[in-house]
Amino acid sequence: MGRTANPINYDVPTRGQLAELLRGEKAGKTYDDLASLSGVSAATLKRAASGNTIPSEKVIDAFLEACGSDPRTARKAKSLRRHARRDELGGYTRPVRPVTINTGDKLADALIDTYRNAGAPTYREMQTRAGGAYLISLSTISRILHRQTLPVDTQQMVAFLKGCNVARRDHGEWIEAWRRVHEHSSNQAGTQAALSIIDAIQNVMSELRIDSASLAAGMASAVVAAAKSANQINTGVLEAFENVRLDTPELTAGLASVVETAEKRLMSVPPYDAMTLPPTAHEKAA
Repeated sequence: MGRTANPINYDVPTRGQLAELLRGEKAGKTYDDLASLSGVSAATLKRAASGNTIPSEKVIDAFLEACGSDPRTARKAKSLRRHARRDELGGYTRPVRPVTINTGDKLADALIDTYRNAGAPTYREMQTRAGGAYLISLSTISRILHRQTLPVDTQQMVAFLKGCNVARRDHGEWIEAWRRVHEHSSNQAGTQAALSIIDAIQNVMSELRIDSASLAAGMASAVVAAAKSANQINTGVLEAFENVRLDTPELTAGLASVVETAEKRLMSVPPYDAMTLPPTAHEKAA
């Protein structure tokens, strides 16, 4: 007489339902029987049908194939797995419409919610769905989900979406959201760089005791205009200074020093590719 099976754990209802489905497909076979047919250890198969853990898709496929289950049952099992993974992370989150996303923080939150609603697939599963490591690495997926970075280009954005099984028809509005965030970030970096230069100019003028408000305003305006030249900001700043005719050697030397200092500050402004998001209050507390 065989041993009585342990009761299924229903602490997470969808996880218990998955275990119940797997046990129902055994059709009298022992776990040792399934192990010999599937190549997966009996212990792993037994855990898969316990309700204590959520098995991988690979284990589910092997379990059901050994049982001779039909494709419809396999699809139902994988659906239960996705719901169970999502429920373990706090349940379904109402998705944000990509059209409302215009900042890095909002995009990061939306990508994390999309991942959780997709059943929190493993990084390897996401990479496989995306098309391979050359499209998105496991470390990149991890960094995106830990709010350490955002997709660096549209190809990586699409790879992440595919990894979360987002329908192809929805990719367009997500890409537009990414572009808005990218533009917003680039504008912020350019504005911050320009402000740093203007601040340095004002400091030098103060040290040299220059009282010409018109000169200060004119040079500040030139720097702002140059800053609008996106990636050509360094060249633009230098040209702006070259167009100002100064006859005082001491002032000229001082401004040259400002330009050098400003260029160093510009070099410290992180490009969009390396942009990282600030930790949330919850993450700081953790």
